[in-house]
Amino acid sequence: MKFTALCILCASVPQMGVAMRGLAFSRDKPNTVAKILAEVEQKWLNWSLLSVDCDTANATGCNGANATAEFQKSCTTVAMAIIKTSAGDKTRLQSYMVDTCGSDLLKGVKEELCLDFSQVLGQEMSDYQHENLEGKMDLSKVCMDIFHDGYLGRYAAQEGQRLRNERAAKAAEEQRKADERAAAEAQKELDEKSALALKRLEEMANATATVTSKREEAVAAAVQAQRKAEQVEEAEQVQKRLQAEADAAYAAQQAVKARLEKHLASKGIKNATLSIDTEENVNKTHDTKHVKTSFLASFPYTFS
Repeated sequence: MKFTALCILCASVPQMGVAMRGLAFSRDKPNTVAKILAEVEQKWLNWSLLSVDCDTANATGCNGANATAEFQKSCTTVAMAIIKTSAGDKTRLQSYMVDTCGSDLLKGVKEELCLDFSQVLGQEMSDYQHENLEGKMDLSKVCMDIFHDGYLGRYAAQEGQRLRNERAAKAAEEQRKADERAAAEAQKELDEKSALALKRLEEMANATATVTSKREEAVAAAVQAQRKAEQVEEAEQVQKRLQAEADAAYAAQQAVKARLEKHLASKGIKNATLSIDTEENVNKTHDTKHVKTSFLASFPYTFS
């Protein structure tokens, strides 16, 4: 139920009082009175809520003190109209109000308020009709008792608490939804960052794999180059060794030749050098075995 403060009751109450005063106190008019009471009691209920907590009525610029004053004015007007309609007779008032409050137009909360109002009013009335009609009753006190300690006070406390609970539950639900939205946004952001981080890791992994592959290729190429270099160096060493051996063999040959020429010269053999040169030329066209046999046949002796 959502209540709205209506500040026009002060204008409607006098009209109600006139209407009630104009009604004959008879059994054929309770529905008319009940209709008027139903309209007024709704305003009383709204004012009771405003007096406890303006927010419970969801009113803008409401004033609890003003609501209390408006109720007091309305209640005293209605109470006096009912007393005068009943000619100040307490018994007649209570009997008639039972019928009025039992109307189909007053059900639930309004019926309970109607009965409580008529009961409190009857209790405060004097047994003497003229005292009631002469205004010796403190109707303001009667109305405030109903407003603060009677049915309206209990209603305002219970209904006000219910409405506050509803507001708190609504606020909690809104907060829960806001938290869910925030959590969803945070999760979305986390997922996006995680996806981006995973992408970066994959890119880094791919880049690392590429670098590793290039490095392995470079190492393999370096190893191959090293092997080739070693092979070249080894070939160069072999070439140098063979060249050295060839040079040594040639030097030895020249030494032997020189010694032989010297030896032959010392023996008085002429043309030794030519003979040897001829021998060298023979080596070019004949096999080595033939040359050695011919040489040894010519010089069958040794020398040192």
